[in-house]
Amino acid sequence: MSKQHSAVNEMQSNVNELKFHVSPDQFEELSKNWEVVKHYITCLYDELYIRPKTKIVNAAIQDKEGINHIGKSHSEILSATISFASLRGCAQGFITDNGIFVNRELAAQLAFSSGQITEQKSILYSEDLL
Repeated sequence: MSKQHSAVNEMQSNVNELKFHVSPDQFEELSKNWEVVKHYITCLYDELYIRPKTKIVNAAIQDKEGINHIGKSHSEILSATISFASLRGCAQGFITDNGIFVNRELAAQLAFSSGQITEQKSILYSEDLL
């Protein structure tokens, strides 16, 4: 069994175990979302292990509704946003060439492994890519 299938199966086991810890209505709602979770895990696995040369293509700030605001830098995104306060406290990260939002830590790993940056960093800043 591949690592990807193993990770998905482990998550399925965790979801099934929830039956004993949540109400039937809550479990039904979680089960509806399982396909979305499984798709996300599969995409993330592909991003990290199958396509190790994944590149960072844009800075991004993900708002509280999960919408990605994209630009060349985080400061550019904040400047272009009508309400700066609406993005305060939101997740800052990057978009990969596969269209997946990743946090600054994972972006630093991907940028280094793809040769976009020459020095390994723990956190990536948009300025590192300019």
